[in-house]
Amino acid sequence: MKKLAVALSAALVLALGVPAMAASGLTIDGELGSDFRYDKDGVLGQSYFDFNVALEGEGGDSVKAVIKLTPWSIGNVKVKDDEAQGMVWDKAPLADWSDKQEKEFGLTVDKAYLQANGSYWNGGPELTTTIGDISLDQSDYVAGRSAKGVMIEGIGLGPVAAEAFATFNAGSPEHLGLSARGDLQFAEVGGTVVRLDNGKVEFAVDGSTQIAGVDMSAEYAQDADSEMAYKVRGSVEPIEGVVLSGGYRGADEGFEPAMHLKDKASTYDNEWDKVHDRKTGFDVAVETTQFGTDLKASYDDPKKQAKLEASRPFMIGKLAVNGEYEGTYKIDSKEMTHEISANTTLNVIPQLENVTLEGGLTIADNAISEYNAAAKYSAPNGIDFGVHYEKADGEEAEIFGTAGVSVKF
Repeated sequence: MKKLAVALSAALVLALGVPAMAASGLTIDGELGSDFRYDKDGVLGQSYFDFNVALEGEGGDSVKAVIKLTPWSIGNVKVKDDEAQGMVWDKAPLADWSDKQEKEFGLTVDKAYLQANGSYWNGGPELTTTIGDISLDQSDYVAGRSAKGVMIEGIGLGPVAAEAFATFNAGSPEHLGLSARGDLQFAEVGGTVVRLDNGKVEFAVDGSTQIAGVDMSAEYAQDADSEMAYKVRGSVEPIEGVVLSGGYRGADEGFEPAMHLKDKASTYDNEWDKVHDRKTGFDVAVETTQFGTDLKASYDDPKKQAKLEASRPFMIGKLAVNGEYEGTYKIDSKEMTHEISANTTLNVIPQLENVTLEGGLTIADNAISEYNAAAKYSAPNGIDFGVHYEKADGEEAEIFGTAGVSVKF
């Protein structure tokens, strides 16, 4: 771990050795973890490591500088996992730690910016001006990614709050933008306009209100080539405990704004698809809770897919069991899939408290396509243990044990 110690020492020296400004904050966070798996092939040890350093210094009563270093990482490249419905660790073999230290541990800057708080003239409005790496989140459609530039926040125009920004490329202005949002009593509205370096304009507007007990919202965006995307949604509770919702969405195939939402941690170029999937059509849903059971039925016409979801806690003897069901019917393929799962916690053994039992199965084409079962236990020393059984259709059943521990700091 010598190289890691050298890197950490260098970070501390950098934090304490900046005489031009008083160091008001050194922020360190990250995560370190290891997982082990034992199966018929033996023992596999994997780890992940993430270390983030940010320095903040005051250059006066109203000016500060922030420097965020590029994270030092081993096995922390997160990949999209459809089953986990999110980003999960892509772990590295435990033995690779020493090999990667020399190559991947270094002091490089990820973000750096100056921030001034205050007015531009005596008696003027208090504004926040950021110069350097700015994070645009004014609109997922047209202003949703980081850039180099200048941003001014806190502009007040009556009931409307506005922000202005300019992005730079190679030291020259590239895109100019203005965003505003306000509560106009009858509705909350917002909008963002971006003028690109070629003179073309992209914009997005949205609003939400309630009319006759119906919650309604709408979004519309247009890119530089006049390609558009939009959404309209509404929900109402016609009977107490029953919620009806629905919406209509649409998008041109070529809709591609210059600064749409993009997740830097993702390997996908169009991570904003979770905001709009470029499909056109309606969806409807009904949700309710009846006799202790949460129920939801939905239909998405562009996806040609219907779903029924149910969840309920129930007792088996003295055991409290949480049960869940999800049925999906794909109209085009006439495929019906049932997913059933349950979990409970045992405390019958004093030495092994809070043992979690989990199980689930998937039924497709009127046959069980996969099933799994697991027992999990968290020891007092913070290490998690598990015994797992998994079987997928056409594949050999797997029985394996796991152990893992991680710490966030």
